[in-house]
Amino acid sequence: MGMQLTNEFEPKELCPDGTYAARCIRIIDMGTQTHKVYGDSRKVNFVFENLDEENEDGDPHLHYRTFNAKLTPKADLTKAISKWMKVKIEKGDTYDLDDLLNQPCMITVETQEKDDGDERSVITSITSVPKSMGKLPKATNDVYSMYLTEDGFDQDIFDDLPEWMQNAIKESPEWEELEEAGVVKGKGKSKGKKKRDEDEDDEDERPVRRSRRKAVEEEDEEEEDDQPRRRRGKKVEEEEEEEEEEQPRRRRGKKVEEEEEEEEEQPKRRRGKKVEEEEEEDDDEPAPPRRSRTAKTAGRRRR
Repeated sequence: MGMQLTNEFEPKELCPDGTYAARCIRIIDMGTQTHKVYGDSRKVNFVFENLDEENEDGDPHLHYRTFNAKLTPKADLTKAISKWMKVKIEKGDTYDLDDLLNQPCMITVETQEKDDGDERSVITSITSVPKSMGKLPKATNDVYSMYLTEDGFDQDIFDDLPEWMQNAIKESPEWEELEEAGVVKGKGKSKGKKKRDEDEDDEDERPVRRSRRKAVEEEDEEEEDDQPRRRRGKKVEEEEEEEEEEQPRRRRGKKVEEEEEEEEEQPKRRRGKKVEEEEEEDDDEPAPPRRSRTAKTAGRRRR
């Protein structure tokens, strides 16, 4: 029996085909992307939150639509903005994409089959909201935009993007420029980042140099303190020693001297009369007679 494989892929829950009220919650600059047929062109991805239809988890469906980042008369983005915001874009006009953030609209969703056989919900049209619908509810998801420029890039937003979108952005030349400028956190150090790291290393060395200079100054001060001692002769040292001996005497007051005299008198006061009499008797008793050496020798001869 050969190797048996099982299709464990769970099909993504799709939104039913139809037209729904929605809000634009995200605009993501994808950078310049390469297409096999149409060549290179800069892409911008729009994300819409469905305000009418929810998935099985109770969350609103999210729908994606990618446009070429250009406003030529026949461009899909030009047509979408004109119908959505009811504006006419003439040649040479400039339009800020952030003006589309959190704007309500009507989107038409259809299910289409991809090249790999998987199905997905595709936005086929974007139009304005009829006045009869009144004010639409707010979006429940965060509303933000991110562009591949030094002022418009946000690392936190990029980290939260789907993996397929991150990989596509990293292939763009705009991403490479941001890496070289040190704006993004690339795996390798870009030239701009490397230069900033070298500057930081130089700053780290400066405190070390200052500390060494300080140590030298301290050593010089210690040598200056030692110099007077070396110049002072023996006579000066003897005078200082005498002054140190005299200091305790000068500090002692009259009261201290009187206390010392009282300490000398204390033994005499503690001795009683009996002790004094015994000492007198010992003085009056005669000392035992000393035996003469001649008598001692004579005794030995008799024996």
